[in-house]
Amino acid sequence: QGGRKRQLDDLTEIMKFVDPVFYNYLEAKESGNLFFCFRWMLIWFKREFNYSNTLTLWEVLWTKKPCKNFHLLVCAALLDTEKSAIVENKYGFTEILKHVNDMSHRIDLQKTLAKAEGIFESLKMDKTVSDKIVHILGLTPPKPTSYNQEDVHNENGNLIVFSPGNSVGQILLVPAAPLLTTRLEMDEDQNMENSLNPFL
Repeated sequence: QGGRKRQLDDLTEIMKFVDPVFYNYLEAKESGNLFFCFRWMLIWFKREFNYSNTLTLWEVLWTKKPCKNFHLLVCAALLDTEKSAIVENKYGFTEILKHVNDMSHRIDLQKTLAKAEGIFESLKMDKTVSDKIVHILGLTPPKPTSYNQEDVHNENGNLIVFSPGNSVGQILLVPAAPLLTTRLEMDEDQNMENSLNPFL
């Protein structure tokens, strides 16, 4: 029981960050503790899928990729899928619990996994993620953008750099240095030097 309570607390921390508006709704409906998600964590969604899909999901979770505690992001993905129905129908505690229980065997596993991975990618690139979520999911800080001569150039010779500074990314154009000696020019110079100096 203690382990399940900790996982619910961890899921609460994630939901507060990824969808604070929806979490505030749940809290206002006396569901902020997310106890209605308890059955998902009890036996890793076994009651929600048929045998084949359950094994597929478990195999994903056993890999601990793309992060540890990935099942928490699967929970977040399911809540994101169902939030419209919950909010639009103004469900309270009892209705939310019933709605979640009625989801059994009606969940699209592949879409849910894709959405969970999308949440992971967003969190991984977000520099404002709390240290607690970083610890829960085992996230690593985003790498700084860098570039070199092997990066892609456009037809004007400008360097094209992808910057993960926000959720949609940003394309930056770095003007090419006119005096920069390219690798091709260096190779041509070396070939000419070799032809003029046969003893090298």
